[in-house]
Amino acid sequence: MKINHLLLLITFLPSLALADLPAEAAALRAKRDAKVAEIDRVYAAELEKLQKRLMQAGNLKAANEIETEIARVVPNPFKEDPEIGVWKWGSGGTLTIKDRGIAIHSKWNSPGKWKKNSKGEIDLESDTGIRFTISMESEDSGVVKGLDGKAATTIRRSK
Repeated sequence: MKINHLLLLITFLPSLALADLPAEAAALRAKRDAKVAEIDRVYAAELEKLQKRLMQAGNLKAANEIETEIARVVPNPFKEDPEIGVWKWGSGGTLTIKDRGIAIHSKWNSPGKWKKNSKGEIDLESDTGIRFTISMESEDSGVVKGLDGKAATTIRRSK
């Protein structure tokens, strides 16, 4: 959802600078910008699918190259999130929260995904579709709950 809002902002922000153009030209430019933003959105989504396949195949070098291209096309809405980093999963293993909604657990076979919900919590989905919610207690710790609402484990930031 953040990406869509950002794309809208990027799409219509240039139109503010179009005040010097005649109204018809400004309208044409706005249409052009909207089409380009849509093309970039589709392109980035397809690149993300390719990147996931490359990661699953173990081709991390190519996946990293795809990441660079995605960053060029779409600004990163997750860049400043404090949750990005490596976390010790209380029941074993580590959880790496990466930008662009990628989550990697040391016990998962392939990457999962994460996003912030309206409560500011992290919605986490494993590679097999198991869903969790992480409520941060501080910058360095949080409680992980399963869909049933019961505490599954804790996470602590790795130092």
